[in-house]
Amino acid sequence: METCSLYETIGKNEPCPGEPCAFWETGACVITQLATPIEGRPDIAAWLLDLRHTLEEQRPRSTPDPSEFHRSLSKGKE
Repeated sequence: METCSLYETIGKNEPCPGEPCAFWETGACVITQLATPIEGRPDIAAWLLDLRHTLEEQRPRSTPDPSEFHRSLSKGKE
């Protein structure tokens, strides 16, 4: 497993969480795709880690099934 680039920048060796990470999109870490690298910028990495944790806390624990939503709207209309 890869190391999280944010943690690596602040001197910690933590595994990349992959898809559960707030900075994961379409199978890749968006932080590693930034035009300006964060290596050597622990201040920015720490700020981004705080932001990541805040975003992950706000994310729903599970994604609702769209078919369940449709069934609940249709209920009683039969």
